[in-house]
Amino acid sequence: MPIIQTSLIVARVVFGDMKDLNWGRIVEVFFFASEMCIQTAKRGILTGSDLREFVLEFTLFIKEHFGKWIAMHGGWKAILTYFSSPTVFVSVLAISAIAMYVIYKLNQ
Repeated sequence: MPIIQTSLIVARVVFGDMKDLNWGRIVEVFFFASEMCIQTAKRGILTGSDLREFVLEFTLFIKEHFGKWIAMHGGWKAILTYFSSPTVFVSVLAISAIAMYVIYKLNQ
């Protein structure tokens, strides 16, 4: 699907610079991917299996580009220390959960 490949190209250009990598950048990738899912689903560009493919491709993108950095910086649990306030972290999780719910509802 061209939109998936285009989104991955944009992600590589915007997030491919490893020299400034931090947890904030990792969260930005998730936000970008979730926003792309929501917008393409709303417009009927991606549905069902295409959305699953999009999520899979971004999961692989994150693993390939950031997996080693995440492991070297304490794994996913370490993201809690990056966000100085549990409220900020919970807010990020809430936004992600809402995005996933919208995707789910749009696919019913």
